[in-house]
Amino acid sequence: MGGANARNKVAGWLMRKNLLVLQEKQIGIFVWSWPNGPSNMQTQFEQLESWGFPLTKRYSHLVSSVDQITQWQRYYYNQPMPFATDGIVLKQLPYTLGQYLQVGINNWSVAWKYPTPHKVAQVKTVKFNIGRTGKINPVIVVLPVEIDGKQILHISMGSLNRWQGMKILPGDTIQISLSGHVIQKFDKIVWRIKQQKMLSVPEQKNYHPLSCFYYSMRCESQFVARLVWLAKQLKMQGINEKGWLELIRAGKITNLIDWATLTL
Repeated sequence: MGGANARNKVAGWLMRKNLLVLQEKQIGIFVWSWPNGPSNMQTQFEQLESWGFPLTKRYSHLVSSVDQITQWQRYYYNQPMPFATDGIVLKQLPYTLGQYLQVGINNWSVAWKYPTPHKVAQVKTVKFNIGRTGKINPVIVVLPVEIDGKQILHISMGSLNRWQGMKILPGDTIQISLSGHVIQKFDKIVWRIKQQKMLSVPEQKNYHPLSCFYYSMRCESQFVARLVWLAKQLKMQGINEKGWLELIRAGKITNLIDWATLTL
Protein backbone atom coordinates (compact mmCIF):
# COMPACT_ATOMS: atom_id res chain seq x y z
CA MET A 1 0.00 0.00 0.00
CA GLY A 2 3.02 2.28 -0.07
CA GLY A 3 2.96 5.17 2.36
CA ALA A 4 -0.86 5.22 2.16
CA ASN A 5 -0.68 8.97 2.94
CA ALA A 6 -0.05 7.96 6.55
CA ARG A 7 1.60 11.25 7.52
CA ASN A 8 -1.36 13.33 6.30
CA LYS A 9 -3.94 10.99 7.78
CA VAL A 10 -2.41 11.04 11.26
CA ALA A 11 -1.88 14.82 11.15
CA GLY A 12 -5.56 15.24 10.26
CA TRP A 13 -6.70 12.93 13.04
CA LEU A 14 -4.60 14.76 15.64
CA MET A 15 -6.26 18.07 14.71
CA ARG A 16 -9.73 16.74 15.48
CA LYS A 17 -11.46 17.58 18.73
CA ASN A 18 -12.99 14.10 18.88
CA LEU A 19 -11.14 11.05 17.58
CA LEU A 20 -12.82 7.74 16.80
CA VAL A 21 -11.55 4.74 18.79
CA LEU A 22 -10.72 2.92 15.53
CA GLN A 23 -8.55 5.85 14.39
CA GLU A 24 -6.91 6.21 17.79
CA LYS A 25 -5.86 2.56 17.71
CA GLN A 26 -4.07 3.16 14.39
CA ILE A 27 -1.77 5.84 15.85
CA GLY A 28 1.51 4.77 17.43
CA ILE A 29 4.62 6.60 18.63
CA PHE A 30 8.13 5.46 17.81
CA VAL A 31 10.48 7.01 20.39
CA TRP A 32 13.51 7.70 18.21
CA SER A 33 15.85 8.72 21.03
CA TRP A 34 15.94 9.11 24.84
CA PRO A 35 19.29 10.85 25.40
CA ASN A 36 18.90 11.44 29.14
CA GLY A 37 17.32 8.08 29.86
CA PRO A 38 19.01 5.01 31.36
CA SER A 39 22.53 4.46 30.01
CA ASN A 40 21.77 0.82 29.22
CA MET A 41 19.83 0.50 25.95
CA GLN A 42 17.96 -2.63 26.97
CA THR A 43 16.80 -0.87 30.14
CA GLN A 44 15.56 2.01 28.00
CA PHE A 45 13.60 -0.35 25.77
CA GLU A 46 12.03 -2.17 28.72
CA GLN A 47 11.01 1.11 30.39
CA LEU A 48 9.50 2.51 27.18
CA GLU A 49 7.57 -0.70 26.60
CA SER A 50 6.17 -0.61 30.14
CA TRP A 51 4.94 2.95 29.46
CA GLY A 52 3.09 1.85 26.32
CA PHE A 53 5.74 2.51 23.64
CA PRO A 54 6.76 -0.98 22.44
CA LEU A 55 7.81 -0.06 18.88
CA THR A 56 11.33 1.11 19.80
CA LYS A 57 12.22 -2.25 21.35
CA ARG A 58 10.58 -4.23 18.57
CA TYR A 59 12.39 -2.46 15.73
CA SER A 60 15.82 -1.76 17.25
CA HIS A 61 18.77 -4.12 16.79
CA LEU A 62 22.33 -4.16 18.07
CA VAL A 63 24.79 -4.48 15.18
CA SER A 64 28.57 -4.60 14.98
CA SER A 65 29.31 -4.88 11.24
CA VAL A 66 28.35 -3.35 7.90
CA ASP A 67 27.05 -6.74 6.76
CA GLN A 68 24.57 -6.86 9.64
CA ILE A 69 23.41 -3.31 8.86
CA THR A 70 22.92 -4.20 5.19
CA GLN A 71 20.92 -7.31 6.09
CA TRP A 72 18.54 -5.34 8.30
CA GLN A 73 18.18 -2.57 5.71
CA ARG A 74 17.24 -5.06 3.00
CA TYR A 75 14.91 -6.91 5.34
CA TYR A 76 12.90 -3.85 6.32
CA TYR A 77 12.89 -2.49 2.76
CA ASN A 78 11.21 -5.68 1.48
CA GLN A 79 9.21 -6.64 4.58
CA PRO A 80 5.54 -5.49 4.83
CA MET A 81 5.41 -3.04 7.74
CA PRO A 82 2.53 -1.95 10.00
CA PHE A 83 3.54 1.71 9.51
CA ALA A 84 5.08 3.81 6.74
CA THR A 85 8.89 4.05 6.70
CA ASP A 86 11.45 5.65 4.39
CA GLY A 87 14.65 4.06 5.69
CA ILE A 88 16.61 2.96 8.76
CA VAL A 89 18.64 4.98 11.28
CA LEU A 90 22.07 3.91 12.56
CA LYS A 91 23.10 5.21 16.00
CA GLN A 92 26.46 4.98 17.69
CA LEU A 93 26.68 3.93 21.33
CA PRO A 94 27.00 5.31 23.91
CA TYR A 95 24.48 8.09 23.28
CA THR A 96 25.34 11.76 23.44
CA LEU A 97 23.77 13.33 26.51
CA GLY A 98 20.76 15.57 25.96
CA GLN A 99 22.49 18.78 27.02
CA TYR A 100 24.96 18.38 24.15
CA LEU A 101 22.37 17.72 21.42
CA GLN A 102 21.79 20.47 18.85
CA VAL A 103 19.36 20.56 15.95
CA GLY A 104 21.17 19.95 12.66
CA ILE A 105 24.47 19.07 14.34
CA ASN A 106 24.95 15.35 14.80
CA ASN A 107 27.96 13.04 14.52
CA TRP A 108 26.55 9.99 16.25
CA SER A 109 23.71 8.90 13.92
CA VAL A 110 22.97 8.65 10.20
CA ALA A 111 19.87 7.79 8.14
CA TRP A 112 20.07 5.23 5.34
CA LYS A 113 17.08 6.03 3.13
CA TYR A 114 15.37 3.49 0.90
CA PRO A 115 15.53 3.98 -2.90
CA THR A 116 13.14 6.73 -3.96
CA PRO A 117 10.08 5.37 -5.81
CA HIS A 118 9.75 6.80 -9.31
CA LYS A 119 7.63 6.54 -12.46
CA VAL A 120 7.48 7.93 -15.97
CA ALA A 121 4.71 10.33 -16.98
CA GLN A 122 3.68 12.17 -20.11
CA VAL A 123 3.70 15.97 -20.02
CA LYS A 124 0.26 17.41 -20.70
CA THR A 125 1.18 21.10 -20.58
CA VAL A 126 3.37 23.59 -18.72
CA LYS A 127 1.88 26.43 -16.66
CA PHE A 128 3.79 29.49 -15.52
CA ASN A 129 2.78 30.70 -12.07
CA ILE A 130 3.96 34.20 -11.18
CA GLY A 131 4.23 34.97 -7.48
CA ARG A 132 3.60 38.19 -5.60
CA THR A 133 7.19 39.40 -6.01
CA GLY A 134 7.33 38.51 -9.70
CA LYS A 135 9.17 35.19 -9.50
CA ILE A 136 8.13 32.83 -12.30
CA ASN A 137 7.63 29.19 -11.34
CA PRO A 138 7.01 26.76 -14.23
CA VAL A 139 4.71 23.89 -13.24
CA ILE A 140 4.68 20.71 -15.35
CA VAL A 141 1.19 19.25 -15.67
CA VAL A 142 1.28 15.50 -16.39
CA LEU A 143 -1.23 12.81 -17.16
CA PRO A 144 -2.08 11.33 -13.72
CA VAL A 145 0.27 8.70 -12.31
CA GLU A 146 0.41 7.11 -8.86
CA ILE A 147 3.54 6.84 -6.72
CA ASP A 148 3.51 5.33 -3.24
CA GLY A 149 -0.26 5.69 -3.04
CA LYS A 150 -0.22 9.37 -4.08
CA GLN A 151 -1.72 10.63 -7.34
CA ILE A 152 0.69 12.98 -9.12
CA LEU A 153 -0.81 15.64 -11.39
CA HIS A 154 1.84 18.36 -11.49
CA ILE A 155 5.48 19.04 -10.58
CA SER A 156 6.99 22.40 -9.73
CA MET A 157 10.28 23.22 -11.47
CA GLY A 158 11.15 25.90 -8.90
CA SER A 159 12.58 28.49 -11.29
CA LEU A 160 12.28 29.66 -14.88
CA ASN A 161 16.02 29.15 -15.45
CA ARG A 162 15.80 25.49 -14.47
CA TRP A 163 12.90 24.84 -16.83
CA GLN A 164 14.63 26.69 -19.67
CA GLY A 165 17.71 24.54 -19.15
CA MET A 166 15.59 21.40 -19.56
CA LYS A 167 13.09 22.80 -22.08
CA ILE A 168 10.36 20.36 -21.09
CA LEU A 169 7.42 20.63 -23.49
CA PRO A 170 3.97 19.03 -23.92
CA GLY A 171 4.23 15.47 -25.23
CA ASP A 172 7.61 14.78 -23.60
CA THR A 173 7.92 11.83 -21.25
CA ILE A 174 9.68 12.48 -17.94
CA GLN A 175 10.70 10.54 -14.85
CA ILE A 176 9.28 11.80 -11.57
CA SER A 177 9.78 10.71 -7.97
CA LEU A 178 8.92 11.69 -4.41
CA SER A 179 11.49 13.68 -2.46
CA GLY A 180 11.45 12.44 1.13
CA HIS A 181 8.64 10.15 -0.03
CA VAL A 182 6.33 13.19 0.15
CA ILE A 183 7.11 15.97 -2.37
CA GLN A 184 6.87 15.22 -6.09
CA LYS A 185 9.94 16.23 -8.10
CA PHE A 186 11.28 16.09 -11.66
CA ASP A 187 14.19 13.68 -12.21
CA LYS A 188 14.99 13.62 -15.91
CA ILE A 189 13.62 13.57 -19.45
CA VAL A 190 13.09 10.00 -20.67
CA TRP A 191 12.31 10.85 -24.31
CA ARG A 192 10.96 13.69 -26.43
CA ILE A 193 8.43 13.67 -29.25
CA LYS A 194 9.65 14.74 -32.70
CA GLN A 195 7.03 17.43 -33.32
CA GLN A 196 7.18 19.59 -30.21
CA LYS A 197 4.51 22.12 -29.36
CA MET A 198 6.10 25.48 -28.53
CA LEU A 199 4.81 27.49 -25.59
CA SER A 200 4.25 31.16 -24.89
CA VAL A 201 6.78 31.78 -22.13
CA PRO A 202 6.57 34.91 -19.94
CA GLU A 203 9.72 37.02 -19.83
CA GLN A 204 11.26 37.50 -16.39
CA LYS A 205 12.12 41.15 -17.14
CA ASN A 206 8.39 41.97 -17.22
CA TYR A 207 7.79 40.74 -13.67
CA HIS A 208 9.33 42.14 -10.50
CA PRO A 209 8.26 43.43 -7.03
CA LEU A 210 6.75 46.61 -8.56
CA SER A 211 4.85 45.03 -11.47
CA CYS A 212 1.15 44.10 -11.79
CA PHE A 213 -0.59 46.32 -9.24
CA TYR A 214 -3.48 46.52 -11.75
CA TYR A 215 -5.23 43.66 -13.49
CA SER A 216 -4.51 42.60 -17.06
CA MET A 217 -4.42 39.19 -18.73
CA ARG A 218 -0.61 39.28 -18.67
CA CYS A 219 -0.65 40.17 -14.98
CA GLU A 220 -3.39 37.81 -13.78
CA SER A 221 -1.13 35.35 -11.91
CA GLN A 222 0.91 37.97 -10.03
CA PHE A 223 -2.13 40.20 -9.41
CA VAL A 224 -4.06 37.31 -7.82
CA ALA A 225 -1.00 36.36 -5.75
CA ARG A 226 -0.91 39.95 -4.43
CA LEU A 227 -4.60 39.78 -3.47
CA VAL A 228 -4.17 36.40 -1.72
CA TRP A 229 -1.22 37.78 0.27
CA LEU A 230 -3.13 40.98 1.11
CA ALA A 231 -6.13 38.98 2.37
CA LYS A 232 -3.87 37.02 4.71
CA GLN A 233 -2.29 40.18 6.11
CA LEU A 234 -5.73 41.74 6.72
CA LYS A 235 -7.10 38.43 8.09
CA MET A 236 -10.00 38.43 5.60
CA GLN A 237 -12.44 35.55 6.06
CA GLY A 238 -14.17 33.52 3.33
CA ILE A 239 -11.99 34.50 0.38
CA ASN A 240 -9.34 32.45 -1.42
CA GLU A 241 -7.55 32.37 -4.77
CA LYS A 242 -10.58 30.93 -6.57
CA GLY A 243 -12.82 33.60 -5.08
CA TRP A 244 -10.52 36.42 -6.18
CA LEU A 245 -10.42 35.00 -9.72
CA GLU A 246 -14.23 34.92 -9.90
CA LEU A 247 -14.43 38.57 -8.79
CA ILE A 248 -11.76 39.60 -11.30
CA ARG A 249 -13.36 37.80 -14.23
CA ALA A 250 -16.73 39.28 -13.31
CA GLY A 251 -15.16 42.71 -13.70
CA LYS A 252 -15.57 43.60 -10.01
CA ILE A 253 -11.85 44.05 -9.24
CA THR A 254 -9.23 45.76 -11.40
CA ASN A 255 -6.85 47.06 -8.69
CA LEU A 256 -5.73 46.03 -5.21
CA ILE A 257 -8.32 48.12 -3.31
CA ASP A 258 -11.49 47.61 -5.37
CA TRP A 259 -12.62 45.02 -2.83
CA ALA A 260 -13.12 47.81 -0.28
CA THR A 261 -16.09 49.20 -2.24
CA LEU A 262 -17.80 45.91 -3.06
CA THR A 263 -21.41 45.56 -1.90
CA LEU A 264 -23.63 42.49 -1.58
